[in-house]
Amino acid sequence: MNNLSAQDLDLTIDRPTYLYSYFTPGHLQDLTTASARGMASLSAANRLPNTLNFYNPAALTNMSLTTFDSGFDFNRSSFSNNAQNIRSTDANIAYLSMGFPVAKFWTTSVGLNSYSRVNYDLLDTQENASLGNQSLEYLGEGQLYRIYWGNGFKILPSLSVGVQGMYHFGHINKTVNFAADSLATGYTVRKNDYSNYNGFSGLASFQWHPLLRKGDKPLMLIVGSFVEWESSIKRKNRTYWNRLDAYGNEIDGNLFLEENITTDVSLPSVYGVGFSLATNNWLLGIEAQMHQWGDVSWDNSSFTQNDTRIALGGMFVPSTESTRPWLQRVSYRMGLYYHSGYLNINEQAIQRLGLTFGFGLPLSRKMPSTLNLSFDLGQKGTTENSLYQENYFFTTIGINLNDKWFIKRKFD
Repeated sequence: MNNLSAQDLDLTIDRPTYLYSYFTPGHLQDLTTASARGMASLSAANRLPNTLNFYNPAALTNMSLTTFDSGFDFNRSSFSNNAQNIRSTDANIAYLSMGFPVAKFWTTSVGLNSYSRVNYDLLDTQENASLGNQSLEYLGEGQLYRIYWGNGFKILPSLSVGVQGMYHFGHINKTVNFAADSLATGYTVRKNDYSNYNGFSGLASFQWHPLLRKGDKPLMLIVGSFVEWESSIKRKNRTYWNRLDAYGNEIDGNLFLEENITTDVSLPSVYGVGFSLATNNWLLGIEAQMHQWGDVSWDNSSFTQNDTRIALGGMFVPSTESTRPWLQRVSYRMGLYYHSGYLNINEQAIQRLGLTFGFGLPLSRKMPSTLNLSFDLGQKGTTENSLYQENYFFTTIGINLNDKWFIKRKFD
């Protein structure tokens, strides 16, 4: 009753779920803002003004105003194989963040990100020679978060560096219900695992951003990179067993209890590099990332592998002048991405392929505040080898507010 094996993965989805959140920390969230998500989540060489960047804090040096940015996710998915087609919906706070210039050469940012979500209900039924008909129901729920403090420093006119510290925390609860013909009528044996997680991690980054063309229509080359180090996370676990009657009520309390079992798990190192060209009206970039999930220590880590992510994206705004009509100040974004997949189940990599698009809707003429809408249409996994394929449509609504708070004004 401890874990699924590769042979157990011919399962039935018992209710809408993040199917693959059974593995590792769960369904991994997109750690970028709504504006970046519309461009396939470009981060390494994304240097849009007054925009926060959770992967490359070196980009913060392009902020001249105090910025508040928050995002909310609304996700819709369908899971299908040869026997089932189930729909799922979910909503979640994606991030809450702010940043502001401390000095001419230094900008700082703090915030909270949703790192991963766990939500599944899977049913495995089979015939056992000694136990008769038996069923195993796997349930899980929980979430991990990340608090970060990022800092960008402009050390040369065309070179910025960044450092960022992060604290991960949250809980994941996993339950296995076992029932078989050989058990007393109506009885179910339940195993409950309650785990709390916490630990620190860090990253470093840079952006080289020389002007290729100056004047009224400047053209900038941006080369960026970041490294997030593999981090050790503490897990404190509480496990107990009990029996349930046919109505789901406990019969005789805890049969066996293990408390405060502390172990170490790990989150992967991440490497990213990107290139982009940008003017005042458009940006076009390409990026590659490597997530070293093949090296981590976590539950079910035998199913993990290194994940390569390739993304191409860009944006266009007809005019950045505040006097122009509203429609001419709307930003248009689009991107494509591919993940080789950090899970390999039943000898199948769980790959992802998606198309993104989005809009930045101006909220003010005085300040560059925007309502950012991003949409992610994609496919994950395969129906080969008794697996499920997920088709999804993710929506993110972000609010980016800018003002001159915390900036010292000078008077003649």
